[in-house]
Amino acid sequence: MRLRDADPEDVEGIREVARGSLVASYGHALGDDVIDDAVERWYDAEGLESGLPSDDAFLVAEDDGRLVGFAQSYVVERRERVGEIDWLHVSPSHRGRGVGTELLGEVESRLREAGVERIEGRVLAANEEGAELSTANGLDSAREATVELGGDTLAVHRRAKPNQGDAAASV
Repeated sequence: MRLRDADPEDVEGIREVARGSLVASYGHALGDDVIDDAVERWYDAEGLESGLPSDDAFLVAEDDGRLVGFAQSYVVERRERVGEIDWLHVSPSHRGRGVGTELLGEVESRLREAGVERIEGRVLAANEEGAELSTANGLDSAREATVELGGDTLAVHRRAKPNQGDAAASV
């Protein structure tokens, strides 16, 4: 497996991985129409293509030339510089092989290099695998929130960790 920056040729692979990952993680809680709508809104082919390559960290994982995962993050200025992990998706066929851990590690490394004071991410409460990956990599649950998706209000776990050290960060 190799990690690299995403480029416009990856758009269809990104959309395919996103849909497969969303179905595997949330299919029990969300209908196909909601997942299809989420893929169209969040991974619009035209928008992705025009935004790649990106100044933000948008990494893809390839296995034998096939895109099997991706992670997207960016830096925001608040009271402090925060590295936001926006998305991390792994194809269901490649889960449990360390793809998510490698993507997360590389994204965190790039965010640290950008001088962030804290790293944050969000995981829908219905995504047990995502919560386990976050916890295993030191992102502690810091606060609960909600998100509207397909007319439903879903619980979200906001997770965070400081740039250095193992102590939990507060948000």
